[in-house]
Amino acid sequence: MALTLQEAGRLAALVRESLPATLGDEQRDLMEVGLAEALTNIVKHGHGGHEGHDVELSFRHSADAVDVVIIDDGRPIPPHKLQEPPESVFDFDETDVGSLPESGMGLALVRAAFDTLEYRSASGRNVMHLRKVLREKKR
Repeated sequence: MALTLQEAGRLAALVRESLPATLGDEQRDLMEVGLAEALTNIVKHGHGGHEGHDVELSFRHSADAVDVVIIDDGRPIPPHKLQEPPESVFDFDETDVGSLPESGMGLALVRAAFDTLEYRSASGRNVMHLRKVLREKKR
């Protein structure tokens, strides 16, 4: 599909609608925001703001987990950006608009929404696998 900023929001909303109701609205909202952020970052950073590049998105869920896989051909995420963000990334006064960070929260939002974020880039293809565990598998 050709990804635009508007399409990123629409896709994230569609995935949210498909999430199991057992997650609750707050968790479903957070996952929608995290997915929208991941897709938006592909347009803004992976393709320098140019919309319309092809992106593959797959979504599935089972009783144990929700999995989202995004494949694109934009610039890869720099390795240092994939490191765990400091806890202070969300340390701001939400009632003071001036204290809100202008950038640097994208991957932190994605990580907050999902339990795991796996990323690899090779041969011009970037693959991001996001997983939200719904319950631990029985052994």
